[in-house]
Amino acid sequence: WGDRSLFGHDVSQSELGLQPALSVDAINGRAAVLFDGEDDVLALVGVAGAELLSADAVSVYAVVSQARKSAANTVLAWEAPNYRNHLALLTSYNDQFLIDHGNASEGGRVSASQPEGWDGVWHVLEFVRSGSRATVNVDSASVELGEFGSTLDVSMSGTLMVGALPGSAFGGEIAEVVIYNRALDHGERDSVSKYLGVKYGFIEDETPGDPTAPMLSAAQAVADNKFRFLATGDKGGKVVLQYSENLDKWTDLQTYVNESGQLWININRGADAGQRLFFRVRAE
Repeated sequence: WGDRSLFGHDVSQSELGLQPALSVDAINGRAAVLFDGEDDVLALVGVAGAELLSADAVSVYAVVSQARKSAANTVLAWEAPNYRNHLALLTSYNDQFLIDHGNASEGGRVSASQPEGWDGVWHVLEFVRSGSRATVNVDSASVELGEFGSTLDVSMSGTLMVGALPGSAFGGEIAEVVIYNRALDHGERDSVSKYLGVKYGFIEDETPGDPTAPMLSAAQAVADNKFRFLATGDKGGKVVLQYSENLDKWTDLQTYVNESGQLWININRGADAGQRLFFRVRAE
């Protein structure tokens, strides 16, 4: 499973009996990887922690459909050397959600009851850690898991695994996993969630309509060596005033909000009243 970033963290499986299957048309016409819930796993040994994660901040997204095939299901893990220092997303452990980031037995684990309706349905899972705070959302619905009391030692190297921890193999399908080595801000999180939601058909893409082109409909000379333009267009739309000396190169002068649909734009002619300029407006 190729890494789309520049780090080359490609997970794979050479043993035939441990290989998951590829489901070509699993969700919204897109592929997913099907894990058997017994021993299927994709892995990469020798992943430096500092290249993939950080000590107390991370953002992980996964598009998953978990089948009720086993008591313990691990979507993603980085182990160095084991649960005493690892990242693990156990999306069920005896019907509990467990998220590990650090030493699981020393405060590096947060947990909650498995969300209702989790099994057998496609979901977008979001896990963000910022300091001690853990934020987990399933399809934008919050899951309260508490706070971390341990950090991750990223100075070590470990094994990156998709679909299993030893003895905790994921059963079901995984379509995409996204990892950031920092806590995304709210705007970034909304962007990632929308990207995944649209891509896999959870939400419809809202493409804004093209604004009506504004126009300069009148010009009027006023006092103090000034004049003004009347710009008309969409109510609430943004209007950019441009000028040119020769109708060839146009330069943006200023952006205005056309709050009422009719906007007067004041211009100072300056000391050189004889200079000829051309003006026009465009929609932003």
